[in-house]
Amino acid sequence: MNAIPVEDDTIDADAAKALGRRSMLRTLGVAGAVAGVAALEVGRSSDADATTGDYLRIGYSQGAQNMTYLTNQVGSSALGNALTSEPTLMWGDNRLSSLANANGIRGDGKGPNGMGLWGNSDSGGIGVHGGGGIGVQAQGSRAALKLVPSGAAPVNRSDVHQVGEFVEDSGGNLWVCVGAGSPGSWRKLAGPASTGAFHVLPAAIRTYDSRSSDGALSGGSRTITMSGVPNGSSAVTVSLTATGTTGGGYLALYKAGISYPGNSNLNWSASGTTIAVTTVCAVNFASQLVVRGAGGSTQVIIDVIGYYA
Repeated sequence: MNAIPVEDDTIDADAAKALGRRSMLRTLGVAGAVAGVAALEVGRSSDADATTGDYLRIGYSQGAQNMTYLTNQVGSSALGNALTSEPTLMWGDNRLSSLANANGIRGDGKGPNGMGLWGNSDSGGIGVHGGGGIGVQAQGSRAALKLVPSGAAPVNRSDVHQVGEFVEDSGGNLWVCVGAGSPGSWRKLAGPASTGAFHVLPAAIRTYDSRSSDGALSGGSRTITMSGVPNGSSAVTVSLTATGTTGGGYLALYKAGISYPGNSNLNWSASGTTIAVTTVCAVNFASQLVVRGAGGSTQVIIDVIGYYA
């Protein structure tokens, strides 16, 4: 096997380059493909950095202001290097592929934090940009997209932002920028303390009726599990009804597992009253709340309208 010359003062640079290319082609078994790889060169230690239009040299940082342009050219047809005016160091163009779906550049990573494709810029730039019919497509077995929490809430910062930016602050709150500026205008989408999206049930569910279970409530409290509400929901919207009252009194709803916070959601002032209110109440992880009664007695009915999750 012929070795590729690395340094030889007895031949000039052009001769060394030509000899290196021929030797490499013979080693690869593609000696007849010289014209197709004329822009590929194994660099030597004495070579200067490449400039625009120079060879792509294996093992060297390319100093060109424009790119190494790799195109899937079919015959004499080519799309042309449309980005020559932009300082792009590497561009893979596969638009002329005969395949129905052809990738431009692909990267594969490994491990929980391994990255297939990684981009970075200074604070004023963009690490990765996607364009076309769909700018960016992401999928994953764990999650399609991951944001890294960083910094204070954007409403409390002074740096410059643009419309459409998403920020997850160090507290795990997700924000979207709706007005450019320093810091701009922001809307909070989600976070550990937010209620989440409201889900309206197709039809209200009667989740509790004391008339057919444990009878009128006269003081004390009862823990009720909300029917149709998935575990992990943060709150429910319910219709709370008192009927068959005696005297005057009130009903209070609050999250199961905490002490009575001193609220009231429904009040009545006379016997024989039927009265209903619609209210929102937090629930524990098991979708439970407490109904508390005080004063006179009453039958209690609770209908679930929807939940937050």
